[in-house]
Amino acid sequence: MSAVLPVLSLLAAVAQAPAVDGAERLRVLARDGPQAALIREVRDRPDDVRDALRQLLALAGSGDTSPRPLAAADNLAAAYAVAWRDSFLLRQVSRFRAWSPDGRRAKVAADSLRVAGNKVLGQSGVVAAVRFRNTLKDTKDAVYIFLAIAVGLAAGVQSFAVAYVATVIFLGVVLVLWGAVTVAVVA
Repeated sequence: MSAVLPVLSLLAAVAQAPAVDGAERLRVLARDGPQAALIREVRDRPDDVRDALRQLLALAGSGDTSPRPLAAADNLAAAYAVAWRDSFLLRQVSRFRAWSPDGRRAKVAADSLRVAGNKVLGQSGVVAAVRFRNTLKDTKDAVYIFLAIAVGLAAGVQSFAVAYVATVIFLGVVLVLWGAVTVAVVA
């Protein structure tokens, strides 16, 4: 009898949910389905887990006072930890839960910008980021921009040692290029 209840609850969740696939299916299972079925789906669809979790955290951070999206995010992260023996998503949800509502909204906004940026860079590559509002008239301009991107990326992922080294390299390149231009003009 105890084995029948999870099967019936899964069938009820699937029957009530519209025919969905991917991240939406994981969200429905995390909210309403049994943990065993969720673990199987997480194992079968690891690429969709991050999207589903991002959507659940966005719902939880949108000012909705209902605990359901955050509880579903906990279920999804726990299923991922069991399926893949990786607790990163559990720590991410725990950290999100500890933040204030303003901190949660800021995280959701930052994630939205990150996803949009990833989409643009995935379609057009780094050249799109370099060309954005800038026309490269000289090779040195590209060097400055790429070094600035390197410093920004390193600081963005909180790798401050790499950001420091990139900044020193950036300043060295700027001084060499500026010095080379100055020497050419003087000579």
